[in-house]
Amino acid sequence: MDAAPQNGPTYPNIRRTDEEQKCYHWERPTQQPITTEILHSDERPNVTAVFGTPLAPKGLSGKIRRYAFQYSENSYGHWLLPLLADRVDEIERNNCYNIF
Repeated sequence: MDAAPQNGPTYPNIRRTDEEQKCYHWERPTQQPITTEILHSDERPNVTAVFGTPLAPKGLSGKIRRYAFQYSENSYGHWLLPLLADRVDEIERNNCYNIF
């Protein structure tokens, strides 16, 4: 714990007022069309307006990824299962030169 609150990394954000936020005038970007399955966190009600266009999840690795996105972002399953899915995807594509 810092001795002085001014030394904390979030100090400028702690004392934020509504007056400061009135200068934020921007419109939400138009929603990018969804052409493939987009996996997104269960903590968000929808996908972001603009996102990368990945390949659709497929095979066993896709099932692992879908299962991982059922977990909250603060759980290990949300982060470790996609790592496992990456390894499984390499095996599915026969790119497993040296996986160990």
